[in-house]
Amino acid sequence: MVRGTNLIGVSFQADGKRLRPDGDDSAHGIGTTGAVLAANPDAIVVSVDDISDASEKWAFTHPAVDLVSTSYGPFTSIPTLNHLSHSYTGVVKNGKMHFGAAANDPTLAALDETSGPWWTVGIAGFEEGDTEGRQVVSGSFSDFVGDFTQELPYCRSCEEGTKSVSGTSFATPRSAGTFSRVLLAARRAAGHSGGVVAKGVKTPLMVQGRISFTNWQMRRALEEGAYYPVTGDYKPGKGGLFGATSVPVLSAAPWLQTGWGVITPDNEHKVVGETLAHLGVGGKAERRKGAEPCAFMTAQIEARHAYWDNAAVLGESFGNTKDPYIYC
Repeated sequence: MVRGTNLIGVSFQADGKRLRPDGDDSAHGIGTTGAVLAANPDAIVVSVDDISDASEKWAFTHPAVDLVSTSYGPFTSIPTLNHLSHSYTGVVKNGKMHFGAAANDPTLAALDETSGPWWTVGIAGFEEGDTEGRQVVSGSFSDFVGDFTQELPYCRSCEEGTKSVSGTSFATPRSAGTFSRVLLAARRAAGHSGGVVAKGVKTPLMVQGRISFTNWQMRRALEEGAYYPVTGDYKPGKGGLFGATSVPVLSAAPWLQTGWGVITPDNEHKVVGETLAHLGVGGKAERRKGAEPCAFMTAQIEARHAYWDNAAVLGESFGNTKDPYIYC
């Protein structure tokens, strides 16, 4: 543990001594960790050093890990017929959540080994607090979008200051951090302590107590809790290079560009409160998404099932028919 912080480091490097969250000397892992904690300062972040089958297996199978956020993968969403090691096991069998970054290009997120599997929550980009537009240099047809450009700690040898960084690498942990706020509030309401409950239950429970929820129930609530921007929110001419590659979200059919919508911890958009309300925690839910986004997103999940269960021959779900996903 890093003294005085919410950060725990686990190393899978050969010498077992270094803490390099992305396996090299870059500050990428510092930024992704910062994005989680900016969204939820109460989160406990385990920063896993090294990108390997061993490190992924550890993250997706360790009982103390509730959700995994990954911000790496192929340069584009070129089909590899495989996904991250043990991600299916982690989500479907162990009851965790996985937030995966779509590529930083407009290729199809559903085929991406990080953001594409139907059990993964795929995140593309949105210029929150800037142009308020959909970032076109990020994966198409993702589950959600998150803030593409953020001010984050991004250096390995300094103790203060931030830097403007962009990419789904940062939109994804921010989204995961936002979801962790929902999870923490739900567990407090339930009187739950500890991690995912896997023993003595038919389906693993993320929350157990006065109220109980599976990861699939919490994902369904998040789908309803995310918000849709409108065309009038767009502010052209802002944001430099990545502002120039964002476009307005069409009010008539925002799901075509943003999937289930924007995930943000910003209180203005009430994503945390709405998600909790759809779980029956707190007040009455105000946001209800209609038949059109439901039909569009259902078709996406069905297509992802078809690919990952029948075509991705190297993946864990190949040949499986199990479908715990909760449809709208």
